[in-house]
Amino acid sequence: MNIRSTSWLALAMLQIGMAGNALAATVYTDRSLFEAALMSSTVEDFESYRPFGNPDASPALPDGLTDWAGNDFSLSATPGAIKILEAPYPIADPEVVNTTSGGDNFLYLDTDKGLLGSETVFSLYTPADAFGFNYTGVFEPGTTFMISIGLDNFSLELNNPEASPLFWGVLGLGSFSEITLTTSTDSGYGVDDVIFGSAVPLPPALWLFGSGLLALASAAMGKKAHR
Repeated sequence: MNIRSTSWLALAMLQIGMAGNALAATVYTDRSLFEAALMSSTVEDFESYRPFGNPDASPALPDGLTDWAGNDFSLSATPGAIKILEAPYPIADPEVVNTTSGGDNFLYLDTDKGLLGSETVFSLYTPADAFGFNYTGVFEPGTTFMISIGLDNFSLELNNPEASPLFWGVLGLGSFSEITLTTSTDSGYGVDDVIFGSAVPLPPALWLFGSGLLALASAAMGKKAHR
């Protein structure tokens, strides 16, 4: 291999690595694998908040809130759908459950308007490059469950059976701070154990190899120029 081709190979490898790091979005449905891919993370299990949004809570709030601020992110829902319930809660749909081991509370996104879904925006106070959550109770026939992050849109699997928790997570989209959850006709569903943070950087071997080739090629070209 000559010096010029070695230089082009090194540059190409570096560009491939940069493109992969920036564009390779990876979706996870296994929470343990997602957690293993994170370098640092924060989990919101809603256990530290006072339940609200049901007739048994004080203050009573049959309809959900349109805005809510937590410790690490805020929520905005259209129409109002934000509630935090304490399990077990017989008035809520029995298919919506808490997923925190030993916990009680969960986020309940419920419009109280029949088959009218909601759009809920999570606004992170600190940008992240990984986001995931458990969910239950998305099962209405014909409904769609969508996640939007920037220009990227994802369609999520429906719960079947309804009370069986599913996980969804994504990384590799670069840094972001807003995540939008949208259901078309499912008016009430549960979200719990929201996790967000930083993904583990890609293995450095490719970068080191490419950089090494580029350095060797540059050194060789320098020697040739001095002959």
